[in-house]
Amino acid sequence: MIAMAVLTIGMTGALSLMMFALNSNNRNRMDTNATSVAILFLRQASTVPAFQNLTVTVTDCAGSTISINTTANSVTTPGATLLSSGNVDFTNNYTTSGYSGTYQICKANGQFSSYDVRLNVQTITAYAKLITVGVVKKGEVGNNGSTFYAMPVTVRGIAGS
Repeated sequence: MIAMAVLTIGMTGALSLMMFALNSNNRNRMDTNATSVAILFLRQASTVPAFQNLTVTVTDCAGSTISINTTANSVTTPGATLLSSGNVDFTNNYTTSGYSGTYQICKANGQFSSYDVRLNVQTITAYAKLITVGVVKKGEVGNNGSTFYAMPVTVRGIAGS
């Protein structure tokens, strides 16, 4: 009887540990996907020389085209809001064409994972721009007790000429 009680308690603990490990694995996969998307957008935006203000595009697996405006931020071309830490602010509903979009990654059985992408472009000199790209999985801002919560990812790069 005592052995059965010990075995039951041990198996319950092992089961909860396995569930936590599975949730953590999923969270890490979402974080890796967000980083890959951020790097993709940063590389595309960095292909434009800093002294030019062009629009380049990225196409996701669903066939949607997202425009990236490489014009530095100003009153007429506001980029995504940055926090004091330099990371992209995802607490507001920001949707400015050329500086934000939804990128979809294909999953099995015709399903998609949608990621909110936001860009901020700042002029450093006439020959260099700082490009900040933030990505978060849609519906993941604010933990709300979810074990699948993934932090937003921010990457920065300098585009020169």
